[in-house]
Amino acid sequence: MIIFWMALLYFAGLVLILAEAVLPGGICGLAGFVLVCVSAGIGIYSFEGQYVFFIVLFEALGAFATVAVSMLLLTRTRAARFLTLETRQRPEDGYTNTPNEDALVGQAGTVLTALRPAGTIVLDGRRLDAVAQGTFIEKYAPVRVVAVHGNRIVVERADS
Repeated sequence: MIIFWMALLYFAGLVLILAEAVLPGGICGLAGFVLVCVSAGIGIYSFEGQYVFFIVLFEALGAFATVAVSMLLLTRTRAARFLTLETRQRPEDGYTNTPNEDALVGQAGTVLTALRPAGTIVLDGRRLDAVAQGTFIEKYAPVRVVAVHGNRIVVERADS
């Protein structure tokens, strides 16, 4: 009779864990976890500790498999729409991590801190981080922007 109660509590716990996927909030999952633990306790107590490893192993494997199945179920329910973002942030819509500085290519500026190879330049009164194109460029030297790659501005010494 004890095995019946152990199995009943175990499967009721698994059903509650699965219900957590449909009714997210934590209460069903927590109640299911408690029932699985109580079922394991009853099994360990009734078998006087002889099969502790197997009881804990199979109950844990069943609970983990149920959690995995409930995660798969959650993605296919109506509640998943409230938990996921369905819009996209495309660069064409203005969502970028850096402003588009392609217009800087060809502009001339002055080195504010020595470029060895990275430093700061001034273009049209704006301080910008820049990278020299392979050579050291000293402070106050004239430079010209050669390329812009995302937030990396590549400059070379301008011939004055």
